[in-house]
Amino acid sequence: MDENSEEDEQERKKRLKREANRRSAQLSRQRKKAFVEDLKAKNAEYLHARSVLACHPDAVFATDGSGVIAYANPAAAKRAHADATRLTGTSFPNLLDQDSRRRFVAALRESEGAPPSTSISLGGPLQLMKNGALEVTVECAAAPRPDAPEERFAVAAGRPARKRARA
Repeated sequence: MDENSEEDEQERKKRLKREANRRSAQLSRQRKKAFVEDLKAKNAEYLHARSVLACHPDAVFATDGSGVIAYANPAAAKRAHADATRLTGTSFPNLLDQDSRRRFVAALRESEGAPPSTSISLGGPLQLMKNGALEVTVECAAAPRPDAPEERFAVAAGRPARKRARA
């Protein structure tokens, strides 16, 4: 009888272990499904924003904290005389004249400690080396990943500077 109860106890432990494994697998599948749904929603949001920016008449450059271009819309590519895909990964300050480069890099440094969505003044329009002045504003964006707050993006949006009429 002792052997019988020992076998029953082992069977009960096996059954409990199988049930726990099933619950764990079910929870894992639920987490995976939620993760995939979240990624799909973020991707749809990203694609929508990208299509909106592609139609925007102003030049829009999204840079990382060091000024490397992560995104450039077609208007930005046209102003920089380059293909938008070729601009990605290049340094935005390298597209600017010396004074504009200095002011832009200073604005990026200032944006490091600024809260998200803070506009940083550049003290006037930036001058692209190849295609004239751009009235540009730089805005600090939130960190793209919550687990990497040191990775920040800055968005530089600009339109051609208007020539002032002489009085």
